[in-house]
Amino acid sequence: QEGLIFYQDTLSHRFEDFLLTGGFPLAINLFYRSGHVSSWVYQLYLSWIEGDIGRAGKLERNLYQIMSRILAHQATPVSWLGLGREAGIASHATVQEYVEILEKMYVLQVVPFIDLSSHAVRYRKNRKIYFQDPLIFHCFSGKNNGIGDGFHTESRRFLNNPADKSKLVESVVGMHLKRYFGACYYWQGKQEIDFVTGRGNKFNFIEVKYREQVRFSDFKWLKTTLPKSAELLVITKHHLREESGIRMIPAPLFLVNPAQGIFTK
Repeated sequence: QEGLIFYQDTLSHRFEDFLLTGGFPLAINLFYRSGHVSSWVYQLYLSWIEGDIGRAGKLERNLYQIMSRILAHQATPVSWLGLGREAGIASHATVQEYVEILEKMYVLQVVPFIDLSSHAVRYRKNRKIYFQDPLIFHCFSGKNNGIGDGFHTESRRFLNNPADKSKLVESVVGMHLKRYFGACYYWQGKQEIDFVTGRGNKFNFIEVKYREQVRFSDFKWLKTTLPKSAELLVITKHHLREESGIRMIPAPLFLVNPAQGIFTK
């Protein structure tokens, strides 16, 4: 961990780039070559997704109606029924089917609710839906905002809004946890825990607070909400601190190596 701290500034800059380009080599190479990702790149990936949706026997119109509502509910729990109503699609089962197809295409990821008392995953409860890669998020966000030839500019505009950027960082952290642990969930009671991971009776609780200031006092609810022995990991923008069962670590450091003594796999 000490070695990574030495490179924290470099990692932070690279993470900012990643939030813009995602993990697709085509976009990354263009960005580092010219400082810009051409709109045809975004259109290329949208065309790929549209084509696969069509080959699955689904409608492009429904795809964009559903995606519009998923974008509106980024980082917040939502039901299939609610998405369907907002998207103007009569059957919630249809919405679920589209999302499941998009999961298999590595476009979206569903994060279900977990009951901490029974340790059971409740698939009938509201779920969170995240984009699996920032570039794909920007593709659909730009399209939803009517962008035709200015995707990169729109992406930068989006990331200049701290609240919007924080939601995208939350999706990146969630996908990283999913890959590392094989599964991740969320929990909601009087408070909401962004992510719950782990196996058996051992849970890890993760909150994403990607902002300039994060205080330990923000988490006074911890001891009255979670089991007494629970620790909370807070993914931050800058802070690297620990106090009273709360660990803070900047997102770039965590994403490079989540096994740096923070979790036991």
